Amino acid sequence: MAKRRQAATAAQDGPDARLVALGRELRRTIRRARRQRRQTSTSKDWSGTLDDALGLVHRIGSVPAIGLEGLAIKLWAVTWFLDETDAVLDVKGLRQLRALDREARRLAGTAAA
Repeated sequence: MAKRRQAATAAQDGPDARLVALGRELRRTIRRARRQRRQTSTSKDWSGTLDDALGLVHRIGSVPAIGLEGLAIKLWAVTWFLDETDAVLDVKGLRQLRALDREARRLAGTAAA
């Protein structure tokens, strides 16, 4: 547990700290949207939360990555966006993008989203 805290502190103070913070916010927003989809929330609640998540993806895309961790966060955000919005119609292309996302996260040493 102490190693996780150290890694979290290093990430907060690291060169990609802004992307790390935005990535955490995006993960929380995605989890909230998934809960709203499962529960009896109105579709307006879910739609608003999804719009928030899409806005975060846009913000993440506008922040330059300094290291592998930042690049992994950006790649994960884009992968989620393409998967969630069905923007990638080719299944093979989406599979390749997911594999690249996993590889970048592995290299950066970050956990799966």
